[in-house]
Amino acid sequence: MENIVKIAANQGSFDNNKNLVDIDIDGGIFDFSKSYVNVNVSVFGTLTAKPDAVYATGLNFKEGRADNDTVVPPSNGVLVKHAQLRNEKAGVIESVRHNDVLRAGLGLYERDKGYYDKDLGNMININTVQNFSKLGFQELYNEGSTNSRNRPADIRIPLTEILGAGVIDDYDTQKMGKTRLHMEMNFSKITEVSVISNGNPWGAEVRTGGNAYGAFADYTNGTGANQDVNFLTTTQAYDNLDDSPYYVAQPLTITLNNAGAGAGALAGNPFVITQIEHLQTGHLKLTFDAVLVAALGAGAALTTITAVQTAANSFSRDINKVELVLYKRNDISEGADEVQFSSFHADNDTYPAAASLNRQYYLPPNCMNALIMFNNPILSQEPITSYRIGLNGKSITNRDVEVKSGLHYDLINKTFINMGKNVKNFAEKSIKSAVKQSANATQIDTRILACPVPLSARQTQLSLELNASGNMGGQQIIFAHVLKKV
Repeated sequence: MENIVKIAANQGSFDNNKNLVDIDIDGGIFDFSKSYVNVNVSVFGTLTAKPDAVYATGLNFKEGRADNDTVVPPSNGVLVKHAQLRNEKAGVIESVRHNDVLRAGLGLYERDKGYYDKDLGNMININTVQNFSKLGFQELYNEGSTNSRNRPADIRIPLTEILGAGVIDDYDTQKMGKTRLHMEMNFSKITEVSVISNGNPWGAEVRTGGNAYGAFADYTNGTGANQDVNFLTTTQAYDNLDDSPYYVAQPLTITLNNAGAGAGALAGNPFVITQIEHLQTGHLKLTFDAVLVAALGAGAALTTITAVQTAANSFSRDINKVELVLYKRNDISEGADEVQFSSFHADNDTYPAAASLNRQYYLPPNCMNALIMFNNPILSQEPITSYRIGLNGKSITNRDVEVKSGLHYDLINKTFINMGKNVKNFAEKSIKSAVKQSANATQIDTRILACPVPLSARQTQLSLELNASGNMGGQQIIFAHVLKKV
């Protein structure tokens, strides 16, 4: 039996500059393998003319290069730049440098495409099979008259994606002493984004050969008298409301042709949706907070009706709190006296930009695997074409290893097996949020290099030869996967 314990960070406020987090752990036996760090975030858009309007907003992870600012990270662990765990008994138990680079590299292979479909608890704003995502940072109502609203959302970072010690399932503070988790966070790299905007998805086909988002049916006043019109009906029928970009409290800018007078934007723009009816035909009837056209004459028609979401005046992102959610065990009276786990030791290297490289490094004792990643600044996207790795003066292959070759994938797979992990994705692509995932050509080549290392009580010499199609950025990290115990 387990209880859930939430421990707030010692720091009271967070922003781009206040990015240090300290959390003290004490008073029980805890299962780290189920525990996680929870970052509570509010993201919202503001429209001055309509203060009650709600925008479907989310987060982008801005890695640092312009072409990567719409890349969806394969792990929430990229939010943690550096991490350290220490206790009163042993001092520093584990120190992980460049955890963001490490988790981005590992997650590239550990996450299949199904991972990117899930918004809950993830920093995701991805377009999968449609032109937009409604994200997870608002409570949106696609039908009825209940107002959509902004709400805080949680980004969960499993301890296993921060620390090797995250696998410990019986950490006993009675034996280990009071313990502190210290983290430096990448808060400055998360920014707000609205995937449904004044430019997207309006005008695109809902489905191939179908009607466009933002297109509405012509309306003729058949009441026999003047009519105030405050509603529109979509030209597209929606079998599933998840396919609809409309929701209650959404602000729209509407353009139409009033009784043949010529198409133009309505003077009362913007208008906010107050009710959505899903008609038996599948079409959506949208009712607005004000009259669109007053006193439309009997028999007069509104034609060429289109709408787009009104651009927000501003977007905001707030880090509300950071807490550690621990699973406290009540089924055992004490934890192990000694625990063993694996961790990653980072060896940074810098060199002049060049299209080839020949370097030697020394891996620490008890190293089981070596992983080479390129922190430029986080995602490993160097234009490497081939490489060769040697251990203690002997090449591990009888020829250069070409990227995208069977030999390259075999080394990756053997390394992950040796780490006790499964490879679920060999695409070696960073996925962009701004395009549908069927558009593989728009994704960015990303890969790491890796190999198993025979376990030794001594240092292991690692030699590395790289060849690239252009100059490499001049930065890389050798992550040594080592055994530890405390």
